[in-house]
Amino acid sequence: MLMATVAAGLTSCGERTATEPGIPTFDTTPNVVLVVDDDGLRFTGGDGSVSTDPARWSTGTLLAVRNDGDEPHRVQGGTRFDTGVLEPGEQTLVLFDEALTAPTTITVTDDDDPSRAVTFELVPGPRP
Repeated sequence: MLMATVAAGLTSCGERTATEPGIPTFDTTPNVVLVVDDDGLRFTGGDGSVSTDPARWSTGTLLAVRNDGDEPHRVQGGTRFDTGVLEPGEQTLVLFDEALTAPTTITVTDDDDPSRAVTFELVPGPRP
């Protein structure tokens, strides 16, 4: 019996770069961090690009809200943001991307105790 083996050659037309739709990425390093715990609310750290004393920043600022407490907390920034319930150790990000024509003061409260509050001023223009 005679067996013949036929090899098929594979050819390549060169490399192709496929472009797929997707969500654009951006740096998620927060510019400022708002810590909530069982003692209240306070602004801390972030990347150091914005002032926390006085708390004043512009459109494009990325705020991390982090629960460092032992209990769940819900943080609200008026009508601008609501974190929902953050369990201990959880954090969420808030991007201030609205177009402003004048500075506005935002009061942030802990839903468990609205007397625990901090304020910051959001001003028009891109973040420096």
